[in-house]
Amino acid sequence: MHAVFYLNGLSIEDSTSLYQLLENKDHIQLVRAAFGISHLIGFVLSSLLIGKILKRGPFETTSSPTSKFDPKVLMRWFLLLLLCYPLAGLLGFWAGKIPLPEWMSAMDESSFQALEGLIKMDSPLQLMANLLIIAIIPGFGEEMLFRGILQAQLQLHIKKMTYVVFLSAFIFAAFHLQFVGFFPKMIIGLVLAATYFYTGNLWYSIGIHILNNSFHVILAYLRPESIEAQSTEMSFEANQQLIVLLTLPLIYWYFNHLKK
Repeated sequence: MHAVFYLNGLSIEDSTSLYQLLENKDHIQLVRAAFGISHLIGFVLSSLLIGKILKRGPFETTSSPTSKFDPKVLMRWFLLLLLCYPLAGLLGFWAGKIPLPEWMSAMDESSFQALEGLIKMDSPLQLMANLLIIAIIPGFGEEMLFRGILQAQLQLHIKKMTYVVFLSAFIFAAFHLQFVGFFPKMIIGLVLAATYFYTGNLWYSIGIHILNNSFHVILAYLRPESIEAQSTEMSFEANQQLIVLLTLPLIYWYFNHLKK
């Protein structure tokens, strides 16, 4: 990202200078391009290079026999993620109640401000740009690295599914460097890791990742006020928390149904 800005006569010294660029409409497209290029290099290219070193590409299957990609299978696993959305929100709400050291709070706030500035859109063109750099490129790159490379290696050395899925999801969530956001991303990571483990096909986890990110990008475009609402403290009434917890048996049943 520094290189892209330098070539355009700009520089970022800290998160504050990045926010200033995001607030400038003349520079927002450049920032989006920088995010996209850095993600392509940091995830897609690195995954391909690591695959060469390991002599096992990220798109090699991990189960046999390999089934062809089926959109119906993709939507079934994506439905599992949708069922987990309320639980992810509740875990984020509980995490937000924990007093954090100042440096952790600053890190969370920094991450949110960067995303908030990036995801604000006022034209269909900006929507298309955000779908590309927030949904499609990360969907490919992060799944290539975290599932196609990392989880595939874990599965070679750890035979117990539970350990593999939780470790893969934990590393995925921790990578985002957020505390409050860690638990929702852990839930997403669990679904992505389980999908990859049981299908052995990276395209399913890529598809779910892209659909998940696209949903939030489109929601932010259709309802810009939802971006601002996320910056304020989320609220869950006691009865709402109970309803969310009651979905756990449904999630458990549906997950076992998918495994079969």
